[in-house]
Amino acid sequence: MNTASCIAMLGLLVGCTGQQGPGPLASDSLAVSLFVDLHLANARQELELGSRGRDAILRDYGLDSATFAQVMDYYAHHPEEYAALYAQVTSRLSEDEMRSVRR
Repeated sequence: MNTASCIAMLGLLVGCTGQQGPGPLASDSLAVSLFVDLHLANARQELELGSRGRDAILRDYGLDSATFAQVMDYYAHHPEEYAALYAQVTSRLSEDEMRSVRR
């Protein structure tokens, strides 16, 4: 998922929720892992290799679509926190890519 897709997803989720959510996920590392998994699932889907799907990934993290929308709504109202979180996500994705290239 590229940056434009992330911003579009955030905007869509904000528009659908209508109210500020409960706050960020329990920890930044949990949020980073969730977003990394969502990015990878989206990439697999775009490459037509199959994907577990967003709802299955959210269930793995104990979330449903409504709760995830509330979390994204929180980040829409706190863009500095969202930017810091996504810096960690892109860093993790880059590290994972480098590890896979070395194999």
